[in-house]
Amino acid sequence: MLHLDEALEPSPCLKGGVVMKFDNSGIDMEQFCSFIENSFPIGGIDRLQFIPKGEEGYGYLVEAKDGEVYFARAHQKQANLDFSLALTATSALHYQYQKAYVVAPILTFNKQSFELFGNKVVSLFPFIKGTSLYDEGEFVRDIDGIAEMIADLHTVDSRDFPQLPVAKFENPFEKTILQLLKVSELQGFRHEYQQKTAALLLRERADIEATLKKMRRMQQSFSKLELEYTLTHGDPNFANILRDEEGKLHLIDWGELAVSSIERDLMFFIEVDGEPLNFKQFLTSYMAHRPKAKFHPEIIEYYLYRWCLQEIADYGGRLILQSVSVDEMQHSWNELQPYLPISHQFIQERVEKLK
Repeated sequence: MLHLDEALEPSPCLKGGVVMKFDNSGIDMEQFCSFIENSFPIGGIDRLQFIPKGEEGYGYLVEAKDGEVYFARAHQKQANLDFSLALTATSALHYQYQKAYVVAPILTFNKQSFELFGNKVVSLFPFIKGTSLYDEGEFVRDIDGIAEMIADLHTVDSRDFPQLPVAKFENPFEKTILQLLKVSELQGFRHEYQQKTAALLLRERADIEATLKKMRRMQQSFSKLELEYTLTHGDPNFANILRDEEGKLHLIDWGELAVSSIERDLMFFIEVDGEPLNFKQFLTSYMAHRPKAKFHPEIIEYYLYRWCLQEIADYGGRLILQSVSVDEMQHSWNELQPYLPISHQFIQERVEKLK
């Protein structure tokens, strides 16, 4: 879901270093090509090429013999992270609820949203000819249209999607972070990136542990609030919003789709790359379409901290707990550093402006 020319580049990473991804999936490309041809009604395939796009799953450009282009995604099937539920719900939003902005999977020959290829959940999407708002660097022009789109999603009755998980302010990253701290004490790391990561984690240990305690206190306080739970995208950042050649906006990457409070989505429109956005304008447009919605700044604070801990667990885990290539270590080290030390002042400044 990039510019077509950009997607065809053989470079191992996106220009500018915004995202880097390496194909260590172990997928046999010849078998994968035959699998896609036999699973989806797109005819024969001329080309299947890995695209270094995104941090979750593996993406592939699929060029059919008739000239049509598609985007295939392969996710590791995990018991605690069932992407198939989100894929099925995304299809319902597009095909049944007729949400044109929802980029949904192309249905298989069996009218399903995905097929299993070994231990991977594989889905196929139309290739949107256009670019993301992040790549455009355009964060102001479409703020009202984005707010309307998010508000429209939140009007969908979540009771129609009982299969989706309900996100109630859990912190699934605490266990991994505590494990990172424990393993970092052992020392004896062979690679410099692992050594630097362990040193950084131990240096920030007291603050990390205090932040985990703060998260637990916040979780308890939210139980006293009257919250409205809606259908939420979970990651509607500007990189996941595409503008096609006709100027229409599309929302992609629905793998985090879940029922939760509206703040789970709204937090993404406070800032981008550390620069504040006009959140008041966004919220005003949002409330124009959902005037009865209630917004809680303290929940935004929670999600800002949760995002920070997620990145620490993710990139720290790749460096300390997983066996990855040197290139991936370097990428993970570069991505980890903005989140340690934890930017308490930055978070508090953002939250204060919301009140």
